[in-house]
Amino acid sequence: MNFVFFIIFALMNGVFYQQEYERFEKPFDTSFIQVGEELVYEVKYLFFKLGQVKFKVIDKFTNNGKQFYKVRVDIDSYSVPFVDIHAKFEAVFDSRFIAHSYWSEQREKKYYQSVKYKLIENLPGYVVEKNYHNLEYNTRGNKIDTVKITTLYCDGPSLFYYARSNAYIKKTVLLPTFIEGVKGITLINFGKKKTRVKIDAFDSPIETYEIDGKANYIGFFGLTGNFTGWISSDKMAIPLKGKLKLFIGNIIVELKSWKKGQNLINLK
Repeated sequence: MNFVFFIIFALMNGVFYQQEYERFEKPFDTSFIQVGEELVYEVKYLFFKLGQVKFKVIDKFTNNGKQFYKVRVDIDSYSVPFVDIHAKFEAVFDSRFIAHSYWSEQREKKYYQSVKYKLIENLPGYVVEKNYHNLEYNTRGNKIDTVKITTLYCDGPSLFYYARSNAYIKKTVLLPTFIEGVKGITLINFGKKKTRVKIDAFDSPIETYEIDGKANYIGFFGLTGNFTGWISSDKMAIPLKGKLKLFIGNIIVELKSWKKGQNLINLK
């Protein structure tokens, strides 16, 4: 992505006068990222409950003086007529939220796909491997590419935690985002306002920071376009609710349960 693209993208969104280009040059506050934390969300479309998304921090380690985090994301649809999706992700990122390695696996009734990539810092770039198996036509494919980069990138999982770390800061940023092995840009407006949000998991409304933005790529399950999110204003910065656009239309993602370490937090 060259600098001209960033200017055009910012002008199109009317935020050129205030946007920042995130270079991931310094560590962020990651004190809220705790091994064992588990966030479970329910996905809703209109009056239908489609499935669940679970984020879990499974490891924290130091390598060459840098702090790293390993997270796992599981997506499972319920038994509904028009959706049958089961996917797993594992990602490793550092305290700057730079994507270092990633693995995903997607299974449907007639299709399987896996994506792996790893940051090679002396290239600099990512080595990306994609595999698929179309069960309906019994076709298979394997492809390995090297994607060179001129800046640093976050990815889908690390973007989730980046948003938590920055929710309280009033700024607009353009985030270089590496999605399933493809370069993209995520624009996010942070710290727009404080507001109270009511979700089913809590008896009372919770004070949150509202964020919004736009993804200029087509991500997993057709994620693209505008989104809005609400993140708790306390030190744990828990994403409580989000409005996203997927291939089926606009959906709501809402927190269902939160486990801190080995303890399930009673949200009621």
